[in-house]
This record gives sequence, structure tokens and C-alpha cells, in this order.
Amino acid sequence: MPEISKVYHSPMLRTTQTALAIGKKLPMVPDARLREIGFGEWEMASMADLETDALAEVAAWRGSLDSRPPGGESVNDLAVRVQAALQEIVSANRGQTVAIATHMMPTRAIAAYAMPGASSIHFGINSSPGGISIYRFFADFAEVFTVNSCAHLLEK
Repeated sequence: MPEISKVYHSPMLRTTQTALAIGKKLPMVPDARLREIGFGEWEMASMADLETDALAEVAAWRGSLDSRPPGGESVNDLAVRVQAALQEIVSANRGQTVAIATHMMPTRAIAAYAMPGASSIHFGINSSPGGISIYRFFADFAEVFTVNSCAHLLEK
């Protein structure tokens, strides 16, 4: 695998910690567009609680690209901001290898950008904490090497 030249990350604590674990001596580039989807009134609530207290709203949101949690953003809103960041990252780093440390829904938006066609990808791909996805982006397409690999987490 080529050497990583810099690490882009959401400026949140967990993703900053992940970015530092990837490359302590590499340039760190925080980008607020890589933050998690805005859950609005659902922030910090567990899905189990929401499925008890707001089942109809959760059912309408899950699988929808346009539905928003109360006070939150839609998957399409998220995709627009994450893909704008991704396009800038790709353009600024042609021929280089960079890492991006982010959250579940932005990770899914990156996968959707790399694998256009199925809108269900925004809800169908798992993104485990510490999972690694590897893509090679070109001007008009991407190669997908792995999505959400966690093999490194099993190493001792």
C-alpha cells in the first residue's frame, strides 16, 4: 500500500483520535463537512429509544434520502456536503494517498460516491468503529478495494 501523505478528518474528538492513530506525524486536515449527519432532536438518543418513542418518524427516515429527523438533515443534505469535501480532497491530492477519518453516515456517502447507482447504499453498508474502506478515485470513476474491513482490529 502506498504511503499516506496526510489525514483528513471530521473535527470531532473520536475522529481526531482516529486520525492521530493513523499517522501521528502526518499533516492533519480537519474538515467540518466530514462530520456525522445532523440528527437534530435525535442527537445522543439511542436507536432503541427512538424506535420506542418515535417509531413512525424513524421508519419514515430509515431508507429515505429526503426525510429529516426533527431539526436534522437528510441523507441527501449529508451527501452534498461530504461529496463536495471528497471532490476537493481528490482534486488536491492527485497521485497521492490520503486517509479520511469520519463517521458512519459520511462513510456511507463516500461509498455511494465511489459506487454510484444504488441509493440504498446509504443505509445498507455497515461502518464499524475503526473500519477501513479503501478506494482509488479517478476523474470520473473509482476503484473499490475494500469496504469496512476490520481485520486490523483482530491483530494482537
